[in-house]
Amino acid sequence: MRPRAILGGLVLVAWVAKTAPLLACPICFQVEQGPVTDGVRAAVVVLVAVTMGVLAGFGAFIRGFVQRAHRLDAGGGHAANGESRP
Repeated sequence: MRPRAILGGLVLVAWVAKTAPLLACPICFQVEQGPVTDGVRAAVVVLVAVTMGVLAGFGAFIRGFVQRAHRLDAGGGHAANGESRP
């Protein structure tokens, strides 16, 4: 991965982390602490983690297709006759 992409990703994560309290509704700031509140917060974290995992899987899947296409283009186009080599 390129250093510029890594730096851009880190800046994006820092920006989102910094502005996260600005995106919360006023009700969330006035909620009383309790087991239900902790459960809802844990549920949100789990949902975000699952979503990010699925998106990362799709990204890896698409990246594999792109790399395979580049290999086929560089290797003389073996896909033209129906062959597919890993």
